[in-house]
Amino acid sequence: MVENSGHNGHRERMRQKFRNDTDLSSFTEQEVLEMLLFNVIPRADTCDTAQNLLNTFGNLHTVLSADINSLCRVKGVGIKCAEHLVFLGQVFSRAEKESLVSVQADDFESLSRYLKNFFKGDTVGRLCAFSISRSGKITACTVLSVGITDQIAFDV
Repeated sequence: MVENSGHNGHRERMRQKFRNDTDLSSFTEQEVLEMLLFNVIPRADTCDTAQNLLNTFGNLHTVLSADINSLCRVKGVGIKCAEHLVFLGQVFSRAEKESLVSVQADDFESLSRYLKNFFKGDTVGRLCAFSISRSGKITACTVLSVGITDQIAFDV
């Protein structure tokens, strides 16, 4: 589907808005999602697809946390688009988790905040081993096993 005349220049206007503002504070969730879809859905109106995704999943976080099959059931989303969104969601999740490393393990509030963010959005159980430095900072995490919603198998 090629952009119709009502949408001519829309992508460039969105990019210009971003260049002018240099952040996303003036963007709606739909506009953010539209821009994420620009490169994976070329020469088509991404507005309806972004709105369909938000209507189905509720917000940007849940769109980016959804699985490929669920995304493909949304009108306007094909396999390539779904893979792109899942990949982006996992990249953002990894970056967020990496940014929280070096939390002081003996500071309950700091550790609690770190762990809530670390497991945020997970839909399956994970058994993780955390490395802690001599000074008590979390320096790394390794996922040892992934399970289903309420069970994890792990062979010592």
